[in-house]
Amino acid sequence: MTDADNSQVNFPGILIAGIGNYYRADDGVGPRVADAVADITGIKNIGPISEPLDLIGKFDNAKLAILVDAMRSSSPPGTIKIFDMNVAEVRTQTTSTHGINLERTISLAAALGKAPEKAIVVGIEGKLFGDGDKLSPEVADAVVDAVKMIDQIVLSELE
Repeated sequence: MTDADNSQVNFPGILIAGIGNYYRADDGVGPRVADAVADITGIKNIGPISEPLDLIGKFDNAKLAILVDAMRSSSPPGTIKIFDMNVAEVRTQTTSTHGINLERTISLAAALGKAPEKAIVVGIEGKLFGDGDKLSPEVADAVVDAVKMIDQIVLSELE
């Protein structure tokens, strides 16, 4: 049995995707966290994903899609935030294919009848977004915590 097959036995319908670019400093945190979670748990990794719209066709009708992405807000670098993208509420929002974000991607997937039942976004506040394959120290330190948080999310879904 391959690892991908094993993930469907242990975690049927649960997918993870890291959104970002390994070569844009902290923007690569999403794919790195998703890779770590998949390596540890065997959950099917459908990333890396460069643009949210690329999720269409990959996360179709999943029970749970865990999406990990770098974020920019006023929080300190390395801050981790969990967003439950309540798909039922997202479905009522306007969709657009221009400048599409995660919320609109899920809304578009819902309109196509392909949205996951539940989508959780794990956002990690970035600091550096220029060229380079190294994470800032604050973001690198957050990787282990993000993996642990995702492990708890998966365990709670299995209960």
